[in-house]
Amino acid sequence: MNTKLRNIVLIIASVVTVICVIIGSVDVTKKLSNIFGGISFGKSVSTEAKSLDGDVKEIHLNLDLSDITIEKGSENTIEISNNKSSDSVVTFENGILTVECKEEVKLTPFSGAASDVVITLADDVDVIDVVCSVGDFEVSDITAKEFTSSLDMGDVEIKGCKFDNMNISGDLGDIKVKKVEFNNGSITSSAGDVDIELSDGDISFDVSVDLGDVIINGKEVDNHYKTTDGSKNLSVSLNMGDLDIK
Repeated sequence: MNTKLRNIVLIIASVVTVICVIIGSVDVTKKLSNIFGGISFGKSVSTEAKSLDGDVKEIHLNLDLSDITIEKGSENTIEISNNKSSDSVVTFENGILTVECKEEVKLTPFSGAASDVVITLADDVDVIDVVCSVGDFEVSDITAKEFTSSLDMGDVEIKGCKFDNMNISGDLGDIKVKKVEFNNGSITSSAGDVDIELSDGDISFDVSVDLGDVIINGKEVDNHYKTTDGSKNLSVSLNMGDLDIK
């Protein structure tokens, strides 16, 4: 089998794998709803905003179809905008913020069921744990001891943050990490490009990319690349997509 044909076979096999992952993790109708979510056909949107009294120690989000933003602010607040087909449950007790946003009705490609969740934090937190089926996730200028993000479908962008431990995983979507400080970092993705702009050069790498290019500091390296000279650790596992670290 020549090289060109072999590459075509690998691409087809990878695409089939990604499709199977998507179907297994999120109902197809939800993906169609997200794609056509901007077409609401008059469905009303409700917005709930509240201040969080007291220190926020932990954040736990478990969402279906939501775009999520967590950012630095002058006070601790949460704002959720969603249409009537979504049911958001927000609790804040003993410094722990929990949000669940699930779909109550059968989705159609035109249901416009996506929600927007925006959280502002005035101070550092201990834990941020986010699970979302479909939606984009953006975090900026936040400090946390433990940061975990798991998305089935959607883009992730983390910038200007400080974490002791950072764990980012996704099935389908691009991942961007810009100027983030961490002691231990782990990024896994089934399909999508991963771009990392480091804020610290004292890092050991453990990189594995099945199908795609690996560029580190402007130079292409082997798809399975490992160094041990740094005091901090970053592991990246990518099935299909390009990895760029600088």
